Amino acid sequence: MKDLHTTLKKPAPVKNVWVRAKSKSVDEDTGTYKGLGGAIVGTCTLKAGDKHVKKIFSDYRLKDKERCMAKMKEATQLYIDSIAQNKRLQERVHKFFSRQVTDIDALAKMIPDFLKADLELMESVKNEVSSTENNLNELLPALLKETHSLLGKCDLFFVNYIFRFDYTLGDIVWDPTTSPLGKGTFADVYLGHIQVSKHAQIPVAMKVCRDPLKEKTVSDILLEDRILR
Repeated sequence: MKDLHTTLKKPAPVKNVWVRAKSKSVDEDTGTYKGLGGAIVGTCTLKAGDKHVKKIFSDYRLKDKERCMAKMKEATQLYIDSIAQNKRLQERVHKFFSRQVTDIDALAKMIPDFLKADLELMESVKNEVSSTENNLNELLPALLKETHSLLGKCDLFFVNYIFRFDYTLGDIVWDPTTSPLGKGTFADVYLGHIQVSKHAQIPVAMKVCRDPLKEKTVSDILLEDRILR
């Protein structure tokens, strides 16, 4: 009450309030209410013409703050008592909860429709996932093939134009007519020598591809080269 009175910039126009209140005074709030508090406070209102109310506010214009706050407390207590003693309180509270139960019953009747809609949604999602999976199974092989081909083309470009070799063919001495030391999937291994100087050679195992580099094999050869290094 003290904070409320402090916020008032000037005394409220009590007379004007009473005039409007007399013309619009009602016994109860006939409007709708959404909360239990609204159902309770709407049970009763202070009537501007009531003698008890007029007596409380008859000298509210006094500048004595403590007295004004005391009158507000008295009016508040009168308002609370009028609600507690009103015969419509129980009816209002019962009406509020009845309305809530009615809304709950209406919602309960819609539950089967909600469940049906959920099942339809789940079935739709299931069908979409199945369709996506089928499309993926059809597209994945072609996608992998295309990816491998692009990788092969990039590796061929790398070998032909970017790759820096440690030795040239002129540095390697080997006899292709001799029997290979071993055979792999796409190459044979021969004994060879690297000419490191005019009078010195280092024996090496030289892997010779049976066919020229292709898109299908170049990536595997480069991978093996990286592993051996």
